[in-house]
Amino acid sequence: MKFLVSRRNIQTTLSMGLCSLFACSEAPQIETTLINPCNQVGLDQVDFLRFEPRGTGIDSQGLSSIQTTDAKQSQGLVLPLVEDFSLLVTGHVGSHENPIAGIGWSIPNDTTTAREILSVKIPFALVDQFYRTTDLANPINCTEMRVARTGASATYLPANKKVLIVGGETIGDGLIEYRRSIEFYDPATGQFEIIGELRAGAQRAFHTATLLDDQRVLITGGEAITNASKEALASALVISITPEGRAVSEVIRMPEPRTGHQAVKLADGRVVLIGGRVLVASGPPDETRHTYISKLAVFDPTSNGFLSFGSEGLLGPEETSNARFGHSATLLASGRDILIAGGYNKNGVVREFEMLSFAENQVAVSAPNNGQTQAAVGPIFHSATLMPSGQVMFAGGYDSVAEAAPQGPRPINSSRKVEIWEYNATQNSVLKLCSDDMQEERGFHTASVVGSQAYFIGGRLSDGIPTNHTEVVGLKDLTGGATSSCFSGPSRIVTMSSPRAQHTVVDLPTGEIMIVGGKQHELGDDFGTSLATVDILSPFRQP
Repeated sequence: MKFLVSRRNIQTTLSMGLCSLFACSEAPQIETTLINPCNQVGLDQVDFLRFEPRGTGIDSQGLSSIQTTDAKQSQGLVLPLVEDFSLLVTGHVGSHENPIAGIGWSIPNDTTTAREILSVKIPFALVDQFYRTTDLANPINCTEMRVARTGASATYLPANKKVLIVGGETIGDGLIEYRRSIEFYDPATGQFEIIGELRAGAQRAFHTATLLDDQRVLITGGEAITNASKEALASALVISITPEGRAVSEVIRMPEPRTGHQAVKLADGRVVLIGGRVLVASGPPDETRHTYISKLAVFDPTSNGFLSFGSEGLLGPEETSNARFGHSATLLASGRDILIAGGYNKNGVVREFEMLSFAENQVAVSAPNNGQTQAAVGPIFHSATLMPSGQVMFAGGYDSVAEAAPQGPRPINSSRKVEIWEYNATQNSVLKLCSDDMQEERGFHTASVVGSQAYFIGGRLSDGIPTNHTEVVGLKDLTGGATSSCFSGPSRIVTMSSPRAQHTVVDLPTGEIMIVGGKQHELGDDFGTSLATVDILSPFRQP
């Protein structure tokens, strides 16, 4: 294996023959280039690199190799022929036995069909840090979306190994434009590409996008300017990306228009739409009245339509007990139970939990029987994250409608509270296990849990200005029951390239988290600006 070193990248050529699970062959080489992202120099900060092939049936430990970053020659690797080959590279400081300080992981490749040289370029990033999307052919250049977007959707497509970015609104210079354009982000090149458009009149923002089991993407609802006023949409679309072509379906009518709703895919493949609101024009374009939604809508990918309720459709209530907007809906580990929390409607804040459960064609709506609420966390525009343990972490948000949706220019007085709750299906109850405080208040943010660490990403601080801060903190093991605090130690702040709120996050198969677009404000600019920049977080993990 050749091993060439420069201060910008490290190139390795895995030059020994590849092997199937049964025998070796004279297969082509795999040329791997490790690349510093455009705004990092992680390769300069590690002393040892560990190369470890991954894939179905691969003896990763037996085929791994360790070398120093200043080595000129290195031992070759025998790499298996598999359909999901990827190369994991970890960086270590001082000793190869020390904890991981940097990591790079290639998108899976099918080595069984490789011809001549398979070239793989891998961004190498410091753990718990953000890097900008990067032109991997010319790493000094950062890349960004072709269109700045707030309220867009972003979906990783495993079959295509790319991220599909749809719609959103572009805000700037006192104007809002709703987008029809569809983009691809290719992790193998770091490039963005416009690949098509939604149908005329189908532009939208604050819609939902759900990856179906057959790899199509369901787009539902959202809002746009129609008939000279902002309105919620009653249309759904299905986007299909295959080797044979790309297609956007004809409009699928939803039972009612909605925007700001939650879409949850059940384990059986059906998609449930929960809550949201209807925007109905009542005068000039900036004047609308809101109707808040309690009705459920269930999309069946087999029939490509929404199911009816009643004797010939779904049995059980067709609406939740409370209409909700600014709420969360979290699919629990059962794959059929959804925990609904927070939000508001015409009567004000909704603090009560609801449980939505599906069993074949039966729907059940219930209130957890212990009557507890998440009162300490802001019920409106908080984050809700399913943890690996099956518990749900709530964070941030707003405590009143006046703070979350003020008459003034920006939401204010977001919360810094964090709580973790557990659902007991046998007792149909929820129990608060712990509570804690973030360093900073957040609303319109996102939260992710990787291993035993939580990442509270961006959002609006108490003054309503978006932040570029992400708070990283360890979580306690709560399998033993309730405890007073959620955090296992002090948190720390890492920064993104831009302040942002109302962004979209995507989990990549490398274990990284992609943060797409969003909105920023500066003091004195109450209108705000949409972002085209995309950051990728490389969280600490044990691959």
